[in-house]
Amino acid sequence: MLIALTKATPEQAFLLRAHVGNYSLFITGIFHENTHRRSLRGAPDVRFYEQIGRTNYAMVASHATAKRCELNDVYEELSDRFREVRLALNQLSDQLLNLDDDSNAPRIFP
Repeated sequence: MLIALTKATPEQAFLLRAHVGNYSLFITGIFHENTHRRSLRGAPDVRFYEQIGRTNYAMVASHATAKRCELNDVYEELSDRFREVRLALNQLSDQLLNLDDDSNAPRIFP
């Protein structure tokens, strides 16, 4: 995806960078344990995704499309507070999502 940015229009670049930020936040927030396990086998670690997410959100925040859609403050906040938002998603994931077969853990659906 980052390679596609070299040939992207400004609007495409906005969408690609927003997606990279969103993806980085999602996998490190909701699937943080999986991200950590994979990093032990050589995949990028949480710090890598935090940096990539923060950087792309910062670039999106200053983009004309974000300003036109009045989203620049949202993306700037996500860039500045990426780690805090990620940690909140970690807690949410730990409390509500159970991907293992543990009957004692809380579940979203009965």
